[in-house]
Amino acid sequence: MNPLIQRTPRAAPPPRLIGRPAAAAQAWWAAILLPVCLAACAPLLRPSGGRAVAHRIQAHHPDAPAEAPRAYTLVEIKDPQGFPTEYRMTVDSVICPEKVCRVIRVDMTWDVLGRFLRYELPPGECLEKGLPGGTNSAAEWTGRPFTEADTRKLDEILKDEQSLLGEQELSGMTRLHRKGEVDGITGATPASVREAVVEGAALTCYNLWHWAHGDVAEAARALTHKQCSPAMLRHFLDASDRHVVVFALDHLRLHKLFDPVSVRAAQAAMSRGDRSRADHGLDYLRAALSEREAFYAAVAAVISASTGEARTHLLDRMVSEPALPGVFFETVGISLPAWKGYYEIHLFLCLADKHGCASPTLVAQVTRLLDHPDFFIARRAFAFLKSQPALDGTTAMRLNTFREEAERKGRSL
Repeated sequence: MNPLIQRTPRAAPPPRLIGRPAAAAQAWWAAILLPVCLAACAPLLRPSGGRAVAHRIQAHHPDAPAEAPRAYTLVEIKDPQGFPTEYRMTVDSVICPEKVCRVIRVDMTWDVLGRFLRYELPPGECLEKGLPGGTNSAAEWTGRPFTEADTRKLDEILKDEQSLLGEQELSGMTRLHRKGEVDGITGATPASVREAVVEGAALTCYNLWHWAHGDVAEAARALTHKQCSPAMLRHFLDASDRHVVVFALDHLRLHKLFDPVSVRAAQAAMSRGDRSRADHGLDYLRAALSEREAFYAAVAAVISASTGEARTHLLDRMVSEPALPGVFFETVGISLPAWKGYYEIHLFLCLADKHGCASPTLVAQVTRLLDHPDFFIARRAFAFLKSQPALDGTTAMRLNTFREEAERKGRSL
């Protein structure tokens, strides 16, 4: 079990930050408060047709990353099929060592992979930034609500996984300049991260960013891994989000789910995908299909069913394979006449030349390309066929006809 997760069977409301009272008192308060909170927050946690499930997790608080993790409640939102759609947790808006900040509760949401999605404030509330007071001290400050521009910038900050805030320590965010200037309630913002925060709200940005990209994100992803069923994995493989598809392909490989149904589902996901899906899918097929011919036949089927980027990328990947078997070329060759792109056809014929594959079946399919409406594709097929040492009479006659037509139209071969 992931050490960050302790599953609880009780469905619960939006989580509230929990301190560390004695165990008995903690259990008593949980029994009293959770039902009350659930009733108050039901509209938020119960989307149409779905349900909420509470999980106890362990997470480091941004103000004490070196201390032991604390216990929190992460709420999973399931769709009508019982599959997770997102995770939610409520946190304080700001870390405030000076104890002068206005702290409100912020609902944060992650997707099924633990990627931060959004934050929401209670109705009528807004985040606040601080400006220096008349004495330029942290004790005197003027609080102002976030502007629309501030809100947009904070959203961009929280969605930036590579933000400089990830490299900053809390002490660096709160220290004062030597001249005594203060960056609002947060102290002097270090120059290196001044552009990475909302002016006057550095600690709010720091606090919420570390919640967005810390242990909670890892726990959410681990929870999704933990409950992956065959049906849920097939659902993920059909997703439009390539990251979700890659997650499912990696889960299949890591958990050695190599049954025929899973293999076919992975092939289908690869054929609809891009380079990342193709690469992770190849890793899965290589692990799932230990027999060489079965692996290459599966890859060939994906190439045949693919279009555009995935097909070209997979053909590029096959260039480094030391020995492609005949079954690969036989399988891909069947779909060859329907291909529209010159480069993918060129790549495949280069592979066939490299591995010396020119079976009668493949030659017949390439011959059909001589009638392709794109002359450059037809000419590429002609070049491949002309290089073969022995062709049957019908194919040789077809080559002669193509050459004569090209000469008559003044086209160079």
